[in-house]
Amino acid sequence: MRIGLFPLGTFFVVSAFSLAQEQKPAATTAPTPLQTRTQVRVIAGLTGEDGTVRFLPRVKIRILKGACSVETGNKTSALAEGETSLHGEALLTVPQGSYRLCAGDTTTRHHYRWDLPVRAKGKEVTLELSDTNALTAGAPEAPARYSAAVIEGDIYLLMESGDVRRGAGLAVHLLRDPDATAKLLASNCDQFQSLNDDLERRQAAARAAATKAIGSSSGEFERRLEEESRLSKLIFELFDKTTASADKILLDASMSKSNSGVNSHFKFDGVPAGDYALWARFPIGDRWYQWFIPVTVAPGEHVVRDLDTASMNRRVVYCGIK
Repeated sequence: MRIGLFPLGTFFVVSAFSLAQEQKPAATTAPTPLQTRTQVRVIAGLTGEDGTVRFLPRVKIRILKGACSVETGNKTSALAEGETSLHGEALLTVPQGSYRLCAGDTTTRHHYRWDLPVRAKGKEVTLELSDTNALTAGAPEAPARYSAAVIEGDIYLLMESGDVRRGAGLAVHLLRDPDATAKLLASNCDQFQSLNDDLERRQAAARAAATKAIGSSSGEFERRLEEESRLSKLIFELFDKTTASADKILLDASMSKSNSGVNSHFKFDGVPAGDYALWARFPIGDRWYQWFIPVTVAPGEHVVRDLDTASMNRRVVYCGIK
């Protein structure tokens, strides 16, 4: 309030006037809120001829205020920079607004480039980088330093209990000529199946004869029981012989070996373009988890193949024995 003094005789009267009527409100400054930011999730992948998606690792990503063609060389102008992981994902954080996403692939022979708008609104936006929204590829031939391919991945199993078992310290083999190797493995299994069926049939007959001869005084029961035991031993010997033959076929086809580290990761560098297979074994208790995974790589390509529960093929390698 404003206080006024007015003379009245020998006295003074104090009057009050409402500020709402006499005084203009003082200018106030509202507190400035923290600038809202948005997470930009980028997923990079290529669609193959069979319709499967292969994620692109190590794609260089920059989010700029200006055009990619103008500012790509100016590192200080980037609002955010990053690189996709082995699984083709990256997460960058920028203030809300409209920008350009500039990205480049340096792991395939196509060297895809992207120049896409980013409308950063809300908590998160997702952008996909694919061959369908990429710019026209540059030189048709890959530079010499990209002529060799890379194959890498992780080994892990999702158990029925929900636990994840990581395959540390396991040998992963890169096999040449996977089609010929697969045919040799199939032939080994066919031979095993034929011999095993015959032995099991004879074993079942000996068991039935032993059961029938129970109580006989002629020694027939003992002879039939001994025959069943002999056939059982032959079956186990056939198991060992079959798995040993499979190991020899696979080791003869092996051109390189990578031991998984404590993080269960394996990697093959300098792989020439062509068709290969990944072979690995993961023993847990008395069970062997096995993989025989075909892999095709182009010059300079970077392929990620995890050996996990979904990709196991137990019967291909050891005919379902282990």
